[in-house]
Amino acid sequence: MSGTGLALPLLIGSGVYAAWSDLRFRRLPNAMTMSVAMLGLVVAAIEAGPASVIGNLLHVLAALTGGLGLYALGVIGGGDVKYYAAVSAWFGIDSWAYLLAGVSLAGLLLASFWIAMSRLSGRGVQADPDSDFAKIPFGLAIATGAVVAAWVAP
Repeated sequence: MSGTGLALPLLIGSGVYAAWSDLRFRRLPNAMTMSVAMLGLVVAAIEAGPASVIGNLLHVLAALTGGLGLYALGVIGGGDVKYYAAVSAWFGIDSWAYLLAGVSLAGLLLASFWIAMSRLSGRGVQADPDSDFAKIPFGLAIATGAVVAAWVAP
Protein backbone atom coordinates (compact mmCIF):
# COMPACT_ATOMS: atom_id res chain seq x y z
CA MET A 1 0.00 0.00 0.00
CA SER A 2 1.37 3.35 -0.94
CA GLY A 3 -0.67 5.32 1.58
CA THR A 4 -1.65 7.97 -0.94
CA GLY A 5 -5.07 9.42 -1.54
CA LEU A 6 -7.87 7.97 0.51
CA ALA A 7 -6.13 4.67 1.32
CA LEU A 8 -4.62 5.64 4.65
CA PRO A 9 -7.70 7.47 6.01
CA LEU A 10 -9.89 4.50 5.01
CA LEU A 11 -7.51 2.06 6.67
CA ILE A 12 -7.42 4.21 9.82
CA GLY A 13 -11.21 4.52 9.87
CA SER A 14 -11.78 0.81 9.51
CA GLY A 15 -9.10 0.17 12.14
CA VAL A 16 -10.76 2.52 14.62
CA TYR A 17 -14.04 0.67 14.20
CA ALA A 18 -12.40 -2.76 14.53
CA ALA A 19 -10.45 -1.71 17.62
CA TRP A 20 -13.58 -0.25 19.22
CA SER A 21 -15.59 -3.41 18.47
CA ASP A 22 -12.89 -5.66 19.88
CA LEU A 23 -12.42 -3.53 23.00
CA ARG A 24 -16.13 -3.06 23.64
CA PHE A 25 -17.57 -6.45 22.66
CA ARG A 26 -14.51 -8.69 22.11
CA ARG A 27 -15.88 -9.36 18.63
CA LEU A 28 -14.62 -8.66 15.14
CA PRO A 29 -17.79 -9.12 13.06
CA ASN A 30 -17.69 -11.08 9.81
CA ALA A 31 -19.37 -8.28 7.86
CA MET A 32 -16.77 -5.80 9.09
CA THR A 33 -13.80 -8.01 8.23
CA MET A 34 -15.22 -8.83 4.79
CA SER A 35 -15.77 -5.10 4.15
CA VAL A 36 -12.19 -4.31 5.21
CA ALA A 37 -10.85 -6.99 2.85
CA MET A 38 -12.97 -5.88 -0.12
CA LEU A 39 -12.16 -2.22 0.46
CA GLY A 40 -8.45 -3.06 0.60
CA LEU A 41 -8.61 -4.91 -2.72
CA VAL A 42 -10.56 -2.08 -4.37
CA VAL A 43 -8.07 0.52 -3.10
CA ALA A 44 -5.18 -1.63 -4.37
CA ALA A 45 -6.78 -1.92 -7.80
CA ILE A 46 -7.36 1.83 -7.99
CA GLU A 47 -3.93 2.86 -6.71
CA ALA A 48 -1.67 0.26 -8.31
CA GLY A 49 -3.82 -1.21 -11.06
CA PRO A 50 -5.91 -4.36 -11.34
CA ALA A 51 -2.87 -6.60 -11.79
CA SER A 52 -1.62 -5.67 -8.31
CA VAL A 53 -4.64 -7.34 -6.75
CA ILE A 54 -3.06 -10.75 -7.40
CA GLY A 55 -0.21 -9.96 -4.99
CA ASN A 56 -2.70 -8.70 -2.42
CA LEU A 57 -4.78 -11.88 -2.74
CA LEU A 58 -1.64 -13.98 -2.30
CA HIS A 59 -0.92 -12.03 0.88
CA VAL A 60 -4.46 -12.72 2.12
CA LEU A 61 -4.04 -16.45 1.47
CA ALA A 62 -0.66 -16.55 3.22
CA ALA A 63 -2.02 -14.60 6.20
CA LEU A 64 -5.06 -16.84 6.43
CA THR A 65 -2.95 -20.00 6.25
CA GLY A 66 -0.53 -18.83 8.94
CA GLY A 67 -3.34 -17.48 11.09
CA LEU A 68 -5.31 -20.71 10.95
CA GLY A 69 -2.19 -22.56 12.10
CA LEU A 70 -1.91 -20.21 15.10
CA TYR A 71 -5.62 -20.60 15.77
CA ALA A 72 -5.29 -24.40 15.73
CA LEU A 73 -2.53 -24.08 18.34
CA GLY A 74 -4.77 -21.87 20.49
CA VAL A 75 -2.45 -18.88 20.22
CA ILE A 76 -4.98 -16.42 18.75
CA GLY A 77 -8.72 -16.26 18.24
CA GLY A 78 -10.69 -16.79 15.06
CA GLY A 79 -11.69 -13.14 14.83
CA ASP A 80 -8.04 -12.12 14.96
CA VAL A 81 -7.23 -14.52 12.12
CA LYS A 82 -9.94 -13.18 9.85
CA TYR A 83 -9.20 -9.54 10.69
CA TYR A 84 -5.45 -9.91 10.07
CA ALA A 85 -6.21 -11.63 6.75
CA ALA A 86 -8.63 -8.82 5.86
CA VAL A 87 -6.06 -6.15 6.67
CA SER A 88 -3.45 -8.00 4.61
CA ALA A 89 -5.65 -7.31 1.55
CA TRP A 90 -4.42 -3.72 1.79
CA PHE A 91 -0.78 -4.79 1.30
CA GLY A 92 0.87 -6.62 -1.56
CA ILE A 93 2.73 -9.85 -0.92
CA ASP A 94 6.00 -7.89 -1.10
CA SER A 95 4.96 -5.94 2.03
CA TRP A 96 4.15 -8.93 4.23
CA ALA A 97 7.14 -8.34 6.53
CA TYR A 98 6.14 -4.71 7.19
CA LEU A 99 2.63 -5.73 8.20
CA LEU A 100 3.78 -8.67 10.32
CA ALA A 101 6.42 -6.55 12.07
CA GLY A 102 4.00 -3.68 12.72
CA VAL A 103 1.31 -5.96 14.14
CA SER A 104 3.84 -7.96 16.17
CA LEU A 105 5.32 -4.84 17.73
CA ALA A 106 1.88 -3.40 18.48
CA GLY A 107 0.84 -6.77 19.93
CA LEU A 108 3.91 -6.92 22.16
CA LEU A 109 3.20 -3.43 23.50
CA LEU A 110 -0.49 -4.23 24.01
CA ALA A 111 0.24 -7.52 25.80
CA SER A 112 2.83 -5.84 28.03
CA PHE A 113 0.38 -3.08 28.93
CA TRP A 114 -2.43 -5.60 29.48
CA ILE A 115 -0.34 -7.74 31.83
CA ALA A 116 0.97 -4.72 33.74
CA MET A 117 -2.53 -3.30 34.22
CA SER A 118 -3.85 -6.70 35.31
CA ARG A 119 -1.16 -7.03 37.94
CA LEU A 120 -1.51 -3.44 39.15
CA SER A 121 -5.25 -3.90 39.56
CA GLY A 122 -4.65 -7.02 41.64
CA ARG A 123 -6.90 -9.23 39.55
CA GLY A 124 -4.16 -11.26 37.89
CA VAL A 125 -3.69 -11.86 34.20
CA GLN A 126 -6.86 -13.94 33.86
CA ALA A 127 -9.21 -13.39 36.78
CA ASP A 128 -12.00 -15.28 34.95
CA PRO A 129 -10.46 -17.30 32.11
CA ASP A 130 -13.91 -18.17 30.70
CA SER A 131 -14.79 -14.52 30.16
CA ASP A 132 -14.15 -12.99 26.76
CA PHE A 133 -13.03 -9.88 28.62
CA ALA A 134 -10.12 -11.78 30.18
CA LYS A 135 -8.65 -12.06 26.69
CA ILE A 136 -6.44 -9.45 25.08
CA PRO A 137 -8.34 -7.50 22.37
CA PHE A 138 -5.77 -8.17 19.66
CA GLY A 139 -7.83 -6.36 17.01
CA LEU A 140 -6.41 -3.16 18.47
CA ALA A 141 -2.86 -4.37 17.79
CA ILE A 142 -3.76 -5.48 14.26
CA ALA A 143 -5.32 -2.11 13.44
CA THR A 144 -2.41 -0.16 14.94
CA GLY A 145 0.22 -2.35 13.27
CA ALA A 146 -1.49 -2.00 9.90
CA VAL A 147 -1.42 1.80 10.07
CA VAL A 148 2.27 1.74 11.10
CA ALA A 149 3.03 -0.64 8.22
CA ALA A 150 1.18 1.59 5.77
CA TRP A 151 3.41 4.52 6.75
CA VAL A 152 6.69 2.65 6.50
CA ALA A 153 6.14 0.17 3.67
CA PRO A 154 7.51 1.28 0.31
